[in-house]
Amino acid sequence: MSKIIVLDPGHGGSDPGAVNGSRFESHDNLRIGMAIRELLRSQGYDVRMTRETDVFVSLDERANMALRANADLLVSLHRDSFPTTTPSGVTMFYRWQNSAEIASTLLQSIPLRLRAGNRAEPLRQGAWRVLQHSRIPGVFAELGFISNANDNRLFDEHFDEYTQSLARGIVQALGDQWRDTADETPPDDETLDGGAIPGNMTPAWRVRGGTYRNQESAERVRQAFIRALAEEGIDDRPFLEQIMLPK
Repeated sequence: MSKIIVLDPGHGGSDPGAVNGSRFESHDNLRIGMAIRELLRSQGYDVRMTRETDVFVSLDERANMALRANADLLVSLHRDSFPTTTPSGVTMFYRWQNSAEIASTLLQSIPLRLRAGNRAEPLRQGAWRVLQHSRIPGVFAELGFISNANDNRLFDEHFDEYTQSLARGIVQALGDQWRDTADETPPDDETLDGGAIPGNMTPAWRVRGGTYRNQESAERVRQAFIRALAEEGIDDRPFLEQIMLPK
């Protein structure tokens, strides 16, 4: 049975959370939650969401969703805020001692250049209501300050790196290893579903370098593939394909 992860995009609906101009914390929380969900599902986890649209869900109901699911981990996703624009950086909170190491793992999973700020204690204990059930390991993640322009820039420009880092951190916190699904190949003389190869077909292997929301990042990876292939004497040109991802 796969492990159960409950992702909780904070706020929503009539509760937008922190607001900076036209930017709502609730929207940022949902955006990153949906992206992390897809990455974790690709790793085989049973991922539940406390909300998938811009709706209000009470704190008690969010906590009880994780309890009813008997979740292996609850991660509540938020953006921080302050009346002035000075405070910055990522903070991870835990409520119960059984989650302290998990919170530390998630904090360390985010590259320092994306999470560093001016808060003295980026890892803290706090009595967050959504983490009320002590037998469900849980982390309350404040992913930078929505009131700080540079934190918003890092969140937007490095969104894929943010989500990938957090997803990998969750996998590590659960004691598992990240699987690069692009490297999984079936045995010889078998198709991907384990059946026999039809006589009029031959096996072929697709190389994939990742999925990126930023086209420039995707192009840089493609060019790196081309250079690596050239060094091996292979004249090939990996193509760039546009796909649709959840917002």
